[in-house]
Amino acid sequence: PAEEVAEGEDGSGDEDDDYSGVSTGTLGGAGKAARAKGRPMAMEPPPPPASAPAPAKPWAAADRLEGQLYEAEKKEAPAVSVDSLRRSTLAQARASKASGLTRFDIDNRVTVPDGSATMVAIINQAVEGEEAFLYDPRGGGGSGYESNPYRVVRFRNTSPFVLETGPISIYSGGSFVGEGISQEVGAGTSATIPFAVEPGIMVTKESPSTPQELKLLKIVRGTIHVERFHQVKSIWKVKAQEKKEGFKLLIRQPKYSTTYQLKDRPEGTEDLPDAYLLPVVVAAGSQEGGIEVIEQSPSQTTVGLFEHGVIGMLERAMVAEGFSPHGPAELKPIIDLQREIGKLDSQMDSLRRQEDTLNRRISQHRRNLERLKDMKGAEADQMRRERARQLEAFTKEGDEIARNLLVLEETREQKVIVLEDQLENLTLLPEPNKPKK
Repeated sequence: PAEEVAEGEDGSGDEDDDYSGVSTGTLGGAGKAARAKGRPMAMEPPPPPASAPAPAKPWAAADRLEGQLYEAEKKEAPAVSVDSLRRSTLAQARASKASGLTRFDIDNRVTVPDGSATMVAIINQAVEGEEAFLYDPRGGGGSGYESNPYRVVRFRNTSPFVLETGPISIYSGGSFVGEGISQEVGAGTSATIPFAVEPGIMVTKESPSTPQELKLLKIVRGTIHVERFHQVKSIWKVKAQEKKEGFKLLIRQPKYSTTYQLKDRPEGTEDLPDAYLLPVVVAAGSQEGGIEVIEQSPSQTTVGLFEHGVIGMLERAMVAEGFSPHGPAELKPIIDLQREIGKLDSQMDSLRRQEDTLNRRISQHRRNLERLKDMKGAEADQMRRERARQLEAFTKEGDEIARNLLVLEETREQKVIVLEDQLENLTLLPEPNKPKK
């Protein structure tokens, strides 16, 4: 079949993960839109320019030289127009369906010499499509281009026929720019065809650690039921070396796990069987762009009131919708009491640090007194008296800290008992959904 990507049309449609085969061509002729001509059963497309540029080299100087040669040849070569491509591959068959099968009737007789084969065009129509860039972190643009994306053509097969596996020639800006291999494309589905590596765009990824998130489900007689979200964050950054007109890049991000879902789904994200296609649009006049996504997996469990993050979760629940109206009034005294306990914990931690420091100094002075015990002379006597006086002061200070700690511990224990009693009598359930009128 032969298919064309019409200029200026949108390529959105059903998702497809079809971009496994690629024959990298030259990078010239960016063009606003691309025309794709499939050739499994089509007539031969117009020949490329007489002097086609060499394949891309894995070094920057060769890439620049190749681009210059391509631009020079493009000026000399005759432009390939949309009309000329359409006329070059006129459909020569009529299709009809019967009992789930498709029959093609050829209008004119075709002679096929013995031992040879020929191709007959059966489809010649415009389809939705666009030219974009695609980055696959599993290898980028191939060896030596791990951080670079592919140039791709994306099109939607709006014909009623299945397009069989085969090569697709890509024309852009009036020139042949590359060739890719398409897998089978069903009717009404989309395909992504890579045809060249773009070394002028770099894609990088950061994966910072993300704290777990808690969501209150209910409280039943003091037992706090929550939904705990394990999160994985990905930050993608795109940078172009010279492009100024703006462009669209698609990032194929593998799914972290089948149990993980996107927390906030970016607009235009497409789902593949094992990955997401994330769109990054770099505006005209800018050379950088990016996107940030979080995948999370919820799990239900119970937590204690003093676990990290629980109080913040309860504070959010006070202003959240979906719980009974009396919920905030019942939660407020519990949250206030827990904050008081938290302040006591901070004071006790500070006193314990002071106590540890004093204990180290007391131990040091006792060791020094032990060393000075058998020494003779006035100077040794003076040192013993001075260290004995300091040891006594440290001991008194330590006793004061111990008394304060005891008072704080008793106060905290009393508040914990009150808090447990309040929590034991608390039941907070989601408000039942009201029937729609």
